[in-house]
Amino acid sequence: MGVLYVVFLLICGFIFTNMHLPARIRQKRSTGWDSYFHVASWGLWFVMSGMASCVALYLFLDVLSFVFNIPQVFMTYDSFDFYSGLSEARFFDFRLDMLIIGFLSVAYSLVAGIHSKRKMKVKEERLKEMRKIANSDLMEKVFFDAMTRKMLVLVSLSSRKVYVGMAASTRIEHGDFENVEIIPIMSGYRDKDTLVFKEVHSYINHYKDNDIGPKSKPLSIYDFRNVIPTSQIESVSLFDPATFDKFQGLMDSEPKELDKAA
Repeated sequence: MGVLYVVFLLICGFIFTNMHLPARIRQKRSTGWDSYFHVASWGLWFVMSGMASCVALYLFLDVLSFVFNIPQVFMTYDSFDFYSGLSEARFFDFRLDMLIIGFLSVAYSLVAGIHSKRKMKVKEERLKEMRKIANSDLMEKVFFDAMTRKMLVLVSLSSRKVYVGMAASTRIEHGDFENVEIIPIMSGYRDKDTLVFKEVHSYINHYKDNDIGPKSKPLSIYDFRNVIPTSQIESVSLFDPATFDKFQGLMDSEPKELDKAA
């Protein structure tokens, strides 16, 4: 019987975590016992809510019985007992009050899950929850900021390859951060000695020359997206073209100033 209670606890927790976006993402990122305890903790919350509701029902029926029995002070009749039947009545060998707790627990988990799902359909609420999730990982936070603020990112790979582009997606909603999608604007490499970024390809010129945009046909800029495994990313940062051009100008002028000084 104890195993049955544990399974029921996990069922209530699973119903909610499968419908509540933050809980679903945390569940997918959990492993081993952490995963079971996460589901069980939510299930316990709903079971305790069901028990509390059942206790409230007992108290209500007890008070109701007391009110109906007040006239016994003046007359004699059989006492009213509305609450004893909850513990004495049985259905398939289960006490009625236990079945009520089970029904209410499942109902609460469903109602809470449906409410959360509807809430996540509101763009502002969805972004708010996703930002909380992204804040748990610094790299994930940079990509999320780039998408929400419409900024470019500079991604340096362990191979010294560098991509600058728009963050297309990060799979935050799917509970994993194993890959990111980049729509490249330029690409290049880092010098092996100075690690300075050297631009090699300018995708933006190709886009302009061929009238390629977000909705163009037969090719759009989304057809040029690159999927990059996060395990290969060495570093990532937000990228501002104006700041980059300014720094490049300063770096180009430094050798000339050194030659003059010599």
